[in-house]
Amino acid sequence: MKLNLSFNNRLLITAISTLVFGLILLQEYLGGGVAIHYLLHDKDLPGFSNWWGLITIPIVTWITLSLIKKQSSESIPKGIQLRFLAALFFGIAMSLAWNLSLESLMLYMMLAVILLSLFILLYRPEIFLGFVLGMMLTFGAILPIIMGVVLFIIFMIAHTIKNGVLFLSKKI
Repeated sequence: MKLNLSFNNRLLITAISTLVFGLILLQEYLGGGVAIHYLLHDKDLPGFSNWWGLITIPIVTWITLSLIKKQSSESIPKGIQLRFLAALFFGIAMSLAWNLSLESLMLYMMLAVILLSLFILLYRPEIFLGFVLGMMLTFGAILPIIMGVVLFIIFMIAHTIKNGVLFLSKKI
């Protein structure tokens, strides 16, 4: 399927992601109240209401789609689409692991993806967007964004260390 990110398509995708998050909020609101998610699942740490997702989801979607548009030509290559879907499914799997109280599985998944970042460039906008959208049902918007930023910093550090080690190994 040929998909391009013209202004209208970026606007449409941003509107759809915002609508989906809005429906999540409506379901929460009608079900007893909008959820607040706390850092490290600790009520003594700052909490973020899911209402913030109405601002952050459209901003993150628009920015990442604009970054993807810059790196692709008229249509989005299949590789970008596949990376987005892989990250979306990874985010969904992380959410399912959390909902099933499989925190140790989540830890192994995070370690596996960090190790994978040594071999594959994972700090890409389509991966960030897929990860955030995949986790928003369970964790709202703010926590996946924070977790995504932290992971991307780790991915960049791992990639830099790998390149440094490869560079040094060639010099020896």
